[in-house]
Amino acid sequence: MPELNQLLVFFATSVLLALSPGPDNLFVVAQSVQNGRAAGLLVTLGLATGLVAHTLAVALGLAALVQASSFAFTLLKFAGAAYLLLLTWKAFRSGGSGEAGPAVALDRAKLYRRGRGTVAPLRARADPHQPDCRSGFCSACPEAGAC
Repeated sequence: MPELNQLLVFFATSVLLALSPGPDNLFVVAQSVQNGRAAGLLVTLGLATGLVAHTLAVALGLAALVQASSFAFTLLKFAGAAYLLLLTWKAFRSGGSGEAGPAVALDRAKLYRRGRGTVAPLRARADPHQPDCRSGFCSACPEAGAC
């Protein structure tokens, strides 16, 4: 059980992180502006689902496993590098000109997956603006150690 001062520092840090707008907030705003209010709510639901999955992984000891095993840590680093290379490859293949094109309507399932993909591990269709929040999330948990 963490000591009281650890819990207070964790709580204060959590409040500051919750109050500061980050990539998730900007992502929700962008989706809401592009696709409407319902899209923003679906993306938010997806983000919350991904964070629940990360919380569950930390609670089940995934962070402790990665910290204790150099093989698991190396595997995680290579998986992250492969994921970033995949995102790079997809960005180059899209052949985008950098100019905004016409908005494309997305179905509800795709919006939910897009939100969940910003935090879900190794998602091929994750939001490129925030490909990885696991290390920050795990390091903020007092019992987790470093992921």
